[in-house]
Parts: sequence; structure tokens; C-alpha cells
Amino acid sequence: MVAPATTNEFLDLVRKSGVLDEKRLDAHVQKLRAVGDVPSEPGKMAGLLVRDGLLTLFQAEQICQGKWRRFTIGKYKVLERLGSGGMGSVYLCEHKLMRRRVAVKVLPTAKAADESSLQRFYREARAAAALDHPNIVHAYDIDQDDKLHFLVMEYVDGASLQELVKRGGPLEPFRAAHYIRQAALGLDHAHKAGLVHRDVKPGNILVDRTGLVKVLDMGLARFFNDEEDMLTRKFDENVLGTADYLAPEQAIDSHTADIRADIYGLGATFYFLLSGRPPFGEGTTAQKLIWHQTRQPRPLGTVRNDIPAAIAAVIEKMMAKDPNARYQTPSEVGDALAPFTQSPIGPPSDKEMPKLSLAATGVPPGGEQTQVTNPAAAAPSSGPRKSWQVTGSPAPRPPAAPAARVDTRPVAEAPTQPTRPAVQVPPAPVPAAPAPRQAAAPAPATTEEEESIPWDRVTSDTEDPSAKVDTTPRSDSRKRGSGRRSGVSLRGAPREGKRFWILTIVLSVLAIAGLVTAGFVFGLFGGRQDRAAAQRVLKVGKVGGTYTSVREALANARSGDRIVLVDGQHREQLRLQDFNGSGIRIEPVEGRGVVWLPLANRDEKTPLLQLVKVKGLHVRGIRFDGEDRVLKLVALSGHSPGLILENVGLTGFKTAGLTVTNCAGDPGRPVELLRLTATPALNEKAEAAILFNANPKMDPEQNDHIVVRDCTFGGQYAKAPVWVMKKGGPHLQFGNNTPDVKGP
Repeated sequence: MVAPATTNEFLDLVRKSGVLDEKRLDAHVQKLRAVGDVPSEPGKMAGLLVRDGLLTLFQAEQICQGKWRRFTIGKYKVLERLGSGGMGSVYLCEHKLMRRRVAVKVLPTAKAADESSLQRFYREARAAAALDHPNIVHAYDIDQDDKLHFLVMEYVDGASLQELVKRGGPLEPFRAAHYIRQAALGLDHAHKAGLVHRDVKPGNILVDRTGLVKVLDMGLARFFNDEEDMLTRKFDENVLGTADYLAPEQAIDSHTADIRADIYGLGATFYFLLSGRPPFGEGTTAQKLIWHQTRQPRPLGTVRNDIPAAIAAVIEKMMAKDPNARYQTPSEVGDALAPFTQSPIGPPSDKEMPKLSLAATGVPPGGEQTQVTNPAAAAPSSGPRKSWQVTGSPAPRPPAAPAARVDTRPVAEAPTQPTRPAVQVPPAPVPAAPAPRQAAAPAPATTEEEESIPWDRVTSDTEDPSAKVDTTPRSDSRKRGSGRRSGVSLRGAPREGKRFWILTIVLSVLAIAGLVTAGFVFGLFGGRQDRAAAQRVLKVGKVGGTYTSVREALANARSGDRIVLVDGQHREQLRLQDFNGSGIRIEPVEGRGVVWLPLANRDEKTPLLQLVKVKGLHVRGIRFDGEDRVLKLVALSGHSPGLILENVGLTGFKTAGLTVTNCAGDPGRPVELLRLTATPALNEKAEAAILFNANPKMDPEQNDHIVVRDCTFGGQYAKAPVWVMKKGGPHLQFGNNTPDVKGP
């Protein structure tokens, strides 16, 4: 393996590697030559190809070291290394034909020779494949390529809780509660499938750019119902887990640890999110194991003074030494945290999220990624982006799914050596390349196999620093060589001329044409499957539901989803703002009615459902009942094109069943109120069943482009069943309602 000494040698290795279409590479090199921008150093040339989106940083680093073979794993092309863990490295890959990005977890070849590690790796695949929940990383496939065994998972575009705290410090208490509750829901789904994670920690819980939480890495889990799958006993392993987050009973005997050990690990993770350190951050591994059994962690109230006592009490119960004193299931943890997650939170900030090189983002050169924030995890005051606000120019974006840690440290932290070629990434009018990932030093090699990418020797320097406690037999005893490593530095570049930009535009057009063609092919072969996957049913209910609140379901919903209320009664008071609910329906389960009731501890002024600037949402078949104590049941306001209330009942209200204030649709996409029924509270004379009002001081929107049709109203009203307090817009339409509308 010889590192390239010149640009031509580097380009020859790029061609031999097969990571880039040769015609595209030649065209780009000719474009650079036309403006006199071809450097003589291979590191600078690599930097230009990274900057312009032709190579990823990982590919450039490997080729600069002379490694040009094996940039594929089975049917997948390797783009970036995302991180590594106890059971192998994880890579961001792209399917060669479908162009779908996935995370591929590779078992090192040395560990594959160890029967315990190999069987545990396949057990992880079986465990992950059996789970289907929005808060768990999905597993797509498991395969073998020569000596490589690998698992194909969804690529979650986000960061671990470990990284969030590392980059931004301890989290705000209610934000942490949202994340922990979502993780508890995922663990509860696994628990119901008979599975225990056994390594719950901040590094194994991911948060994507919308605020959706996913539990990662089921590598230490086992099925309790599978008597033949007792590998920990078969290979006489003593302790499995991570010392900083290990339950007391799990340190004594991992084989008998149950779901309550996961609850302890989740409680320790909660403690870490709020304090910025594990419960026992100092000491050796042995000391930590003892302290988990004998000591109490430092009270959170002495660490910071803004943590509610009730949240501290939840953590204390989750981390009780006696498993019987803890919450007994993750669903109980979710219920305990429900009062702290009623208000939505903002999505993670961009600076908290990892950055990939342009070629790994799925965005064509010159384009920007379109980012959509979480509907129910966002509040307008949380930052510059409101919930579901789209930023940037629309650009093709592959299915979201990273499942590992990404190093985003400043470039200056990467060690450099003067004798090796360095990838030098100059600035450009495209998203900047990310900070470098430090690859393990490759051993000097002379054979073709050793010139390949050393999958079993490439490790990440971003792994959770917490001590691992795993006595699994390991056969990987080979010594690493002292070969050269690639570094990265940022330097300026000469300005491109006019011809450069003309060529750039032409190439961009060609790239877009290629993407359109690829999209057509994908539509022929993969579209049907994707459409089926898009039409999900999210069940809400205490019995038989995946979620306990509509708010929580909306946080995980996407266009085309049905949010189904499975219980006969549902208690919630929901405020939704700046939400693009296009294609999302909220409705009861088929063949059953549902009554939406107020919470017992809420005042009479809070509506059951308040929708502010909500677009495209369809609410149907639900009866809202104020139990004769709520003033207004449903409130609509703001620009809300496509919002529909259909077959909705309004009963037990004191002032109005529905208030419409400064609310407007669009031409062709009105706000529709169809087949509503209304009856006020007993012995009450409400103002109106539907009350229209307009306050120009509050919002410039008028009540316009609204259709009220086929509604029936009972009871007595002080004004009229439908009363317009202020004049609405010219497209406020009423028809076929009983009785008629009245107004000033």
C-alpha cells in the first residue's frame, strides 16, 4: 500500500476505487483545469473533490493513504464512517441501485471468528428485526459479504444524547423529560415483545433533527422466551453493559436482569442529561459497580436549582437500588413523565446536529438540504425555526434513518504528520465539509487484502468514554502497525472564474436530470413499498395504544398517517401551533365512537383542542365533551388552509362549542366545518355553538375562505347557533345549517 505522491496518482486511485463514475470525475477535472485550479498536491486535490461533492471525507482520507479497494459492503457503497461500538463499526452507505442511504453495522472479521461474538451479532439482528416502533431504530436486513457479517439499519439523521450534552451541556429539564419519555415508549414496545436491552445509556439513544428519539443498539439484548438463545450462560459471560449506567442487580448477574434494569439505566441517563455527568462519574470501573449498589448519587438539587422536585423524584424512583421499588415497566415511566411533556418543545438546534461532507448528504452539488422540524416538539419561542418550518431550497432528501456517533470536532484537533498527504478542503459556495474523523493507524501491508479498507481495524475516536464491562472472549489479538494516517486542514482557494460557474450550472442541470431519472426508476420498483410504509396507523390509548396522547402521536406522525383513538374515552387538552398536518387524520377506531374529555386538573378556560396556524389536518368522528365545565371546546385561529373538522360533536360547553378567531384558508383550500353537531351544557344558555370573532390587533388574518355546511345545533343560545361577532371576509360561506346563521 503506497500513498499517492502526486495529483495524477491520487486520481488514478479514485478511478480504480470505483467510488465515482469515471466520466463524471474526468469532466470535473477538465472543468478545474479550464480555470487553472488543479493543485499538484494530492491532499489539496482530495479537498476540492470533497468540497464539490464528488468524494466523501472518509473516501478521500482512505484513498490518500493508498487504500482504494473494497469501498463496498455487499450491495452497498460506503460513504462515511459514523462511529463504532462494542460489536463493530457503523458506516453510512448507499444502495447501489436504489440509492437509498442506510446505516450498515459491520462485525469485525476477527470477532466473526469468535463464536460468541458472531452468534450475539446475529441475535442482535433477530431482536431488532422483531421490533417495529417509531422510537426504535429499524433493522432492514442482515447479510454476509465474504468474511464480513453486517446488519443494515435505518439511517437516523441526528445525534446521540451523549453528543447533545457533550456539545451543549446539560439539557433543560422539560426537554430531557420529552426525550426520556420517548425512549421509555420504545423500551416498552421491546418489553412487550419479551426483550430487554441491557445497555441503556446516552450513547444508545438518538435524537433526529425533528426531535424524534430512537433507541439504538440491541446488541446486548436477549429473548427471555427463547430457551435456546442463552449465549451469556453458554459462554460463561459474567457482566454485560456499561459501568456508568449499570443496574446493581445486573452487575451481580446479567442473566437474571429484567426490564427493570433498563429502567435503572434510563434513570441514570436522565440524571446525565440534567447534570452533564453520570451518577458516579469518578472512580475505576470496579468502584462504579460497587457504588451503584451501595451509594446514592449526588442529589440533582445540589447540582442545579432549576430542576422540579417532581422530576427529581421520578429519577430517584427509576434508580432505586431495589428493583421492586422502581417503576415496574417503561410504560409506568412514560405515565410518570406525561405531566411534564404536555407543552411542546423545540427541535434540536443545527449546532447540536452532526454534519456530513456534501457527497454523503444526498444533496446535489449547489443545493441545500431541506429540514423539517418536529410538529409536536416545537414551540415558537424555542428558536428561530418554528415547528414544521421548512428552510432552504427544496432538494432531494433520502429517507431519514444515522444510527451511530459522528465526530464533529474542530479540524485543529486532528493530528497531522508532515510526511503524509493531507486532505485540504478549500471554501466553496456549498455546505462546508465536516470536521475530520480520525482513522486508526493502518498496518504496513503488501498484499491485496491489506490494501483494502481494513473494516476490522477502522475504529472511531468518538465512542462513549464510559467504561465497558464485557467479559466476552475475544480473539482479536493482532497488533496494529504504525502506518501513516491522513489528516485534514482548511486552506483558502483561488476564486473561480466565469467559465467555472457556467460549467457548474451545466453540471448541476445534468445532475438534476440524473436524479429525476433515478427517481422514476425508484418509483417503478420501490414506490409501492414506500407508499405502503407512508400510510401508517398510529394508535392512541391506554389500552392497545402505542401512544398515550395525540400530542405524542403527532410528534411522530408524517404525511398520510392516521392517528386512531382506540379507547372509548380520551382525556387531553392539546394546543397545536405552526403545524403542517397535510394528509394526517385524527379519528376513532373503525366501528367505535370516542369522547374527548378535559383533564381533571385543567381550568375551565383551556379548550380541549386549540389549533393555531394548522394546515391540512383532518379531524373527524370525535365528540368533544366539556363535562358542563369547559367554556370553549375547540378553538381555531391563524392561517390554516386545508384544515377540516368533519362529523365532530360538541357537547357540554358553557360559552361556545367552537370559536373561530382570525382564521383563514386559501382559495381552493378553505377551512371546512362539515356536519358538526352542538349541544351546550345543561341549564346553560351559551353564546353560540360556533362563534366567529376577528381581532385586528391580534392578527391581520380575517375569518375568510371558511366553509360551514350541513351542521345541526340544539339547545338555547344567547345570540344564535352561529354568530359572527365581527364581519368576516368575502369568502365566509354558510349553507344547509340548522338553524340559520346570525350576526351583527
